[in-house]
Amino acid sequence: MKNISANFKLKKPNASSPTLIYLKAYFNKQRFTYSTGRKIHPQYWDEGTQRPITFYLEYLKKELKTNPGADLKPELKTVEELIKQGTRENPTFQTEMKNIATDLNRYEDQLITSYEYLLRQKEAVIPEKLKELMDRAFKQLKPLQTDKNAFYNRFDEFLEIKKQINSNLTVRKYNTLIARLQEFEKKMRYKITFESIDLVFYDKFSHFLVTYDNSRIEDFTGLLNDTVSKYISTLKAYMQWTFDRGYHQNITFQHKQFSAKKILKNEIVTLTESEFNVLYHHDLKNKPQLEKIRDVFCFALMTCQRWSDVEQFKKDDVKENTCEFISVKTKKTIRVPFEGFIKPAMDILKKYDYQLPLISSQKFNEYIKKVGQEVGLKEPIIIKRFSGKEIIEIKKPKYAFMSSHMARRSGITILLQKGVPLTTVMKLSGHSDVRTLMKYENTSYDALVKALEIT
Repeated sequence: MKNISANFKLKKPNASSPTLIYLKAYFNKQRFTYSTGRKIHPQYWDEGTQRPITFYLEYLKKELKTNPGADLKPELKTVEELIKQGTRENPTFQTEMKNIATDLNRYEDQLITSYEYLLRQKEAVIPEKLKELMDRAFKQLKPLQTDKNAFYNRFDEFLEIKKQINSNLTVRKYNTLIARLQEFEKKMRYKITFESIDLVFYDKFSHFLVTYDNSRIEDFTGLLNDTVSKYISTLKAYMQWTFDRGYHQNITFQHKQFSAKKILKNEIVTLTESEFNVLYHHDLKNKPQLEKIRDVFCFALMTCQRWSDVEQFKKDDVKENTCEFISVKTKKTIRVPFEGFIKPAMDILKKYDYQLPLISSQKFNEYIKKVGQEVGLKEPIIIKRFSGKEIIEIKKPKYAFMSSHMARRSGITILLQKGVPLTTVMKLSGHSDVRTLMKYENTSYDALVKALEIT
């Protein structure tokens, strides 16, 4: 039986953004080209293997094993650096590269299967026939343009995949987006499909969010700009995911006016070191539920870890005086030494036999405010936010701002005020970018004055 070979080529190999991957084949002096619907940035594509560089990395490792003398180490290092860069830009990078490679293998297998089928049927092997068979295999997996529920149906698929690689907090963010979209659809009578996500939708949905009933802030109706930005950013991520898989051809969400406006560094509320000490040493033995909540909060504060990583903590992660684990969000290895400021965190672990008394983050955030009120963290705090062009002042006692996320922010701020270098704090917190870390930092005016007095 005659053979056919699949070749995968980029539509624009010199592009500065993701470009389509085409399947190309040559047979009987004929040319066959078929879009896979998948996109990849050219810098993450290996022309030799015609696969993502993660696939090429495995190839290089195997070559070095079978041929240790081969001069492949410089190339291996280059590829590893590119993969690290991709992972920094997108925590799901390696998973997405693996999915692309898997899809390309499916396209290759289907091409050979279709070609051999035509030969067995003694039909003319021509590009049109091959396309018809390829379409039967792949297009049926994609929604028809008349499927008006495709937007929400595909979201279920999207969510199932995200549940496997993202934290519960991230998954909740996607669920909240769908809830807001459905409310918008009902109130504004705007039918949401992949095709209806355009600039008109963007304007209407943004206005809907800015005027949305927000009971979390007294005497104010509407979501804050940073919350609106997160909704738009999450929607763009979903639209990109579905576009990359060929579920629609609408690229309006990539328009510069369809923008998740950059959020400036907001004022954040953190505990000072003295407030932390008051919290940590306060006697709560008569209120065991609040004592457990306080202890978990202090553990997260001292270790500067994300809540998703605190939730995943295991006794096996502790070796001698160090906790080592893979971060849920970044997939990076984090090492937490129980020394100095962090040392009391080990006492908390031993207190609960290395099983932190965890509850849902929603309940935790409710109870930690009660803890803060109990220990007297009642200093009035005023922060400013924007909703559209309107400046909103939010005034509450400090305990009312307490949440699981405040623990990590407070720990980072305290370490920086103690003079621990930024790069050292980043090793503990797992941040790859100084700018991202600084969003968590909240040096007070008094700390600034004190530092200047020393100099």
